[in-house]
Amino acid sequence: MTERSENPRRTPAGPDPSLLPFPYQCLDRQGNIREVNAAWKDRLGFDAGTVRGEWFGEYIAPTDRGRFDQVFETIVEDQSTSPLELTLVDADGQSVTVAMAVAIERDDEGSFVRAHCQFTDVSRPKESIGKARSRTDSEAGFSDTEQRMKLAVEGANVGIWEWDMVADEVFRDELLANMLGYTPEEMGDHLDDWERLVHPEGEQRHNEALAEHIAEDTEFYQCDYRMKTKSGDWKWVRTMGKVVERDDDGTPLRSVGIHLDIDEQKRNQLKLARRTEQLEALNRVVRHDIRNDMNVLHMWAQELADQVDETGEKAVEQILHASRHIIELTDVAREFIESLGMDEDVDLKPIPLDEQLRNELDKQRETYPDAHFEVVDDLPSVTVRANEMLSSVFRNLLVNAVEHNDADTPVVTVSMALHDDTVEITIADNGPGIPDALRDEIFGKGTNGLDGGTGIGLYLVERLVDGYGGDVRIADGQRHPATGSQSLADDTASGAVFVIELSLGET
Repeated sequence: MTERSENPRRTPAGPDPSLLPFPYQCLDRQGNIREVNAAWKDRLGFDAGTVRGEWFGEYIAPTDRGRFDQVFETIVEDQSTSPLELTLVDADGQSVTVAMAVAIERDDEGSFVRAHCQFTDVSRPKESIGKARSRTDSEAGFSDTEQRMKLAVEGANVGIWEWDMVADEVFRDELLANMLGYTPEEMGDHLDDWERLVHPEGEQRHNEALAEHIAEDTEFYQCDYRMKTKSGDWKWVRTMGKVVERDDDGTPLRSVGIHLDIDEQKRNQLKLARRTEQLEALNRVVRHDIRNDMNVLHMWAQELADQVDETGEKAVEQILHASRHIIELTDVAREFIESLGMDEDVDLKPIPLDEQLRNELDKQRETYPDAHFEVVDDLPSVTVRANEMLSSVFRNLLVNAVEHNDADTPVVTVSMALHDDTVEITIADNGPGIPDALRDEIFGKGTNGLDGGTGIGLYLVERLVDGYGGDVRIADGQRHPATGSQSLADDTASGAVFVIELSLGET
C-alpha cells in the first residue's frame, strides 16, 4: 500500500471510534486513513496498525476509486454528508459492497479537520426488491436499507426520511421534525405536507434534481432549499436521497435519504457572495474612475512643474507625490481583492524569481527616478513555488522602501541567498527603519502603515507569501546589512530590512 501524503496533519482528539458497533474510519484531507475501529478490522481483515496512514483508495476496487475521489472532493468542498455505495476489497482479496456515509468535521473557521466515514454491508439480494412496503411495515421498523442509513448517519445530526412513492407516504424521524421545530405528527406523512413547507423557489430545483435521478442520470440527488420552521422563519436544508427500489419496468417504488441543516453555512456563503460582489464593484470604481482621474491629475501636475516659480514648486511636488501614492493604492486595492480568492489550495507553479525581481526593479526605477535601486551580486536564475501575484510581493516591498523613506536619496538594496530547498530575498533601505513596537504587528490588516496609512500593502505581502508556504519577516538592519558595495551596506544598515523566504521550484 502507498501513502498519498508524506506528512499528514495530526488529527485532533475526538470520540473513541472503538465504541461504534459498525465499521468506522477517519480520513485526512488527502484521503489517507487516520484511524479505524475494531469493527472495520473485523469486516475487512486488515490490522489497524498496518492501514493507518495508508490511502483509503488502496482498499477500494479499482473501478470505484475514481468515483470515490470525485465524491469525496465534492463532500469536502460542499460540507455535505452523502450516502455512497462502494466495492471494497478485503484482506482475502474478496469484494465487499458497502453503503458508506461521510461527515466532515471542521474547526471554528470552517477549515477541514477530518472526515468521519461509517459503512455497513449491502447484502440484500436483487430478487428481494419488489413492491414498496406498506405504511404498517414502515412504522414497525427500518428495513435493511433504512437500518444501514440510520447507522451511517448516526451522530451526524441529520434527519432520515423514507418515501413510499406508490402510496405517496413519507416517514420522517424525529430529528428531521425537530430541525424545523415540529413534532413528527405536525410534519405529516405525505409529500403534500412537505410541499406546504418548502420555499417556492427551492421546490422547482428539488423536483428537477429528483427527476434527473429517477431517470438514472445521477447516482443520487441533492438539492439545497429553504423550509418554513414552526416559528415562521426560513431555514436552509440540504436534501440528499436515492431510489432504492424499482419494479421490473424500472418505475421507482421507494427512496430513502437525509436532510442536513445547512442554515448557518448557507447564510455565510450568501453573505460572502454579496460582499464579494460589493468588493468587485468598489474595485471597478477604484481601478477605473479614481485611477483614470488621478493619472490625468498627475500628468497636469508634471506639466506645471516646469512653469511655476520657486514658491509653487513645493506645492507641485506635494501634488505629484500624493497623486502617485493614490495611483499606487489603486494597484494595491486590485491585488488585495484578487488575493481574497486564494484559499488553502492555492494553485502553485514554478515562477522565475530573477525575472520577477528584475521586472519590478525596472518599473520602480522608472516610477522613482530620484531613488537608487541596487542589486547585490548577480541574481541567480531559479524558480520558486508561487503564482502570478508574486510580483505584487516585490512591488509592495520596493514601494514601501521608497515611500516611507526620509533620506535625501532613498537607497534600496536587493540581495538573494540560496539554500538547499529555499531561497531568501532581502530588501533593505536607508530609511528610518521600523519601530520595535510595530515589528510584531506590521503585517496585520488592521495595522496603520509606517506613516499613518492603511498598511494594507504589507498585509497583502504577508497573505501572499503565506499562501505560497513561505515566510516574510523583519530583520535587524544593524545585524543584517546588505552585502556588496560597502557604501550601500553602510547606507542601508539602519533602515528597514524585509526577508522573504520561498520554496524553490523546478529548475
